[in-house]
Amino acid sequence: MVKRKKAKAETTSRQRLDSSTTPLSLGGFDLGALLAPVTPEEFHGRIFEIDALHVARPRCPGYYAPLEDLSSPQRLFKLMEDGIVPLYRINMFRCIDGRTKETPPPPSSIEEVKRLFNEGWSIQWLQPQHEHDALSTLVATLESQFGCLVGVNAYLTPGGAQGLAPHWDDVDVFVLQLGGSKAWTLHRHMTSSPLAPEQQTLPRYSSGDLDPESLSEAFMRPKLLAGDLLYFPRGIIHHAPNKDSSSPSVHLTISTFQRQTLYDLVQKTFEEAMSELWEEDETLRRALPWKALTLQAPQKEMSAAVAKQLRRLADAVEAESATEGPGAVAAALGELGMEFVRHRMPPQVREDEVRLVGLRDVVFVDASAVALQPILEDVDEDAARMLHCASNARKNHMMNHPPETTAQGHEEAEEEAMEADEVLPDPGQILSGTVANALRYLCNSEPKTLQELLKEAEIPEGSWQEVCQVLTQLAAMGLAKVKETPEAKASQPCKAKKRRIKQ
Repeated sequence: MVKRKKAKAETTSRQRLDSSTTPLSLGGFDLGALLAPVTPEEFHGRIFEIDALHVARPRCPGYYAPLEDLSSPQRLFKLMEDGIVPLYRINMFRCIDGRTKETPPPPSSIEEVKRLFNEGWSIQWLQPQHEHDALSTLVATLESQFGCLVGVNAYLTPGGAQGLAPHWDDVDVFVLQLGGSKAWTLHRHMTSSPLAPEQQTLPRYSSGDLDPESLSEAFMRPKLLAGDLLYFPRGIIHHAPNKDSSSPSVHLTISTFQRQTLYDLVQKTFEEAMSELWEEDETLRRALPWKALTLQAPQKEMSAAVAKQLRRLADAVEAESATEGPGAVAAALGELGMEFVRHRMPPQVREDEVRLVGLRDVVFVDASAVALQPILEDVDEDAARMLHCASNARKNHMMNHPPETTAQGHEEAEEEAMEADEVLPDPGQILSGTVANALRYLCNSEPKTLQELLKEAEIPEGSWQEVCQVLTQLAAMGLAKVKETPEAKASQPCKAKKRRIKQ
């Protein structure tokens, strides 16, 4: 934390100039490309959760080439006409007298969307990565790089119009300007809030519409042109009046780190630890004193009892940090990690035919795409159930609730909601404790040949072939990459040959 505060003081500019004239390719579409010339390391140490960043690319308006088909109203309307954009995930709104207004009811046809847009209403397309291949690839890549769920919305705003009133979000936001231009205004906090400015940073929930008169002085007024990027942390108040622009604007918002904070880990750790204490201590299973929930409650007695249990919990967590064995924090991280793997974007590239992984190969496993769940009832205490994201449905990504419906899209939305309800969680693949430990070691080690790593981890030779088979499966699903060394063909006991993997 000290280093992050020091880095804040060293930040000298919120705007960087990228003189590149080369558009992105799909193969290079990742965090580094979005931020260039800022490196991911510099971003994480000096900017993330601290300050806003505007990367200007005046020499390359077509920088986001993989998203070119989203860069103008005409192209977006063409996607609607082709049935690629589902109407039930289209919202339309505009800012009138400082308030965000939505259309009542939502548009029921493409013609109505066009009419409302021409009248000054902005278009929001929710989670376009469901239909757009390049976006789904970018989302999968960013989720691997960040280790958190990543959402996307597309916005199309008429010239001279404002879609949303000033507000803050509960996510860190990356804005990609695809077409036209948009002038943004950023504020750090509200002056009329009962909370001090430092208490308004990094909020857990989004705000509603905010009165412009209640905002602190704007600290940044970037004008985004096609090819530009804007980042701001959750809690930064933002709006885009854009009154001076006569041309429409198209931009994407990429949302990250929603409710993935130390608070969430502490909350989950509390649940895990208390469930263990509940089983061990009969006191926790006894009923509360009579009238404990009334005005006659013995508050001092109850406060002392709760404080005693909280101290026990803290002692258990401290004891865990002094040992290498799993405890409440490890269990909480495991639970949160499994939720992430179950809901993240699946890989977009899979191999129909893969070479059997050899002992002298160098294997890179996407640690964010795999989770290991302990099997407590198994005789093998290290045995685990391996879960992965390869079986996740792309159409369900970031859709935690049944989609809202419109008159035209009602049947389609209802059908998708029913299909989503029918999807059962992947039960996972059971791994022996030896193989599970090998996979954990591989994910936390510097690149070496598989044979070197298995020896370092003291994995018995009798399990090496099983490890090779599991890694081959992960490679076939796009969850691991294999780098063949010159000596790989001589690898034993796993022969370097190709075989077809059933998907």
